[in-house]
Amino acid sequence: MTDRSITILFLCFSLGASNALAQDEGTSWFSFSFDNDIFAGTDGGYTNGIYLNWAEIMSQDMYTGRETGWHHWLQSRLTKADKAERIVTTNNFGQSMITPTDILQNPPDPNDTPYAGLLYWQGTVLASKGQHTDFANLLLGVVGPAALAEQSQKIVHSATGSDAPQGWDYQLRNEPLFALQYGRLWQRAHLNKDRLVENDFIGGFQTSVGNFESSAELSVYARIGKKLETSYGTMAMVSNRELNPITHSNRWFAYIGGSVRYIANNIALDGNTFRNGPSIDYDNLQNRYIVGIAYSKRNWGLSYNFIDFGSLENENATRQRFGSLTFLWRR
Repeated sequence: MTDRSITILFLCFSLGASNALAQDEGTSWFSFSFDNDIFAGTDGGYTNGIYLNWAEIMSQDMYTGRETGWHHWLQSRLTKADKAERIVTTNNFGQSMITPTDILQNPPDPNDTPYAGLLYWQGTVLASKGQHTDFANLLLGVVGPAALAEQSQKIVHSATGSDAPQGWDYQLRNEPLFALQYGRLWQRAHLNKDRLVENDFIGGFQTSVGNFESSAELSVYARIGKKLETSYGTMAMVSNRELNPITHSNRWFAYIGGSVRYIANNIALDGNTFRNGPSIDYDNLQNRYIVGIAYSKRNWGLSYNFIDFGSLENENATRQRFGSLTFLWRR
């Protein structure tokens, strides 16, 4: 997705109850996530996204390397999953759509964010090794009319009573998408099972390369909750936009944090890689914040986040805000 930002802190809350992670190991979690800027009272920029995801949770004694499959082979190698205490693999199918601020203008403002539809698969491996977690993400997909974003957005806008976008004839052209991401999170925890809540601090970095996006990011989070040692690795999902951070079954936590990112290229902002097309000038150094709430029981969960990517430092492009709602259920 398009990441546009301004320096502030992340804030998010997740609610649930405590239990041992062993109850999650060897099981699958499925989720459906829906992003839309109507949750933020705006329309334009990163406007809508739909994601279907499933995650497999394994302990080291359950992992042989064959469970991840060929589509997770590279990510497993990058994260050295064979040396991890706990491994989480995810498969995510997503469709995202980006529009300019004024979706009724036809043709759209050439100085504003261009129309772009993206359809893709993401495969992620999270490898937890005590107080740090390595993660790697491979993204493959397509941008352009083949992503069917125009049809999806018009259906959503019709269902929600929003204005119909008028400028999809000017969207980015068809092009394959690729991105490979690697990062690490560190946890400094203050855990006390006799206390009502625990707290920890999480810092991390990540890098990404590809025509979808090439970037580098630093992030920091502070959390409160119970059983925090079992869930801090899922904070990596904030940037991957696979789903909202999860607490596993019967867990809760709340977090606040922030990130700063340098973007070398992003197809939704720079336009098509191999042909001329709409693009926009933007500040390469960006940051963002997020606010949300989530609830997780043993076999299901619900979470909501509000995310503000800030502005592009472009007078024609407004602040980019949207809400994200995720439903989770356990197989």
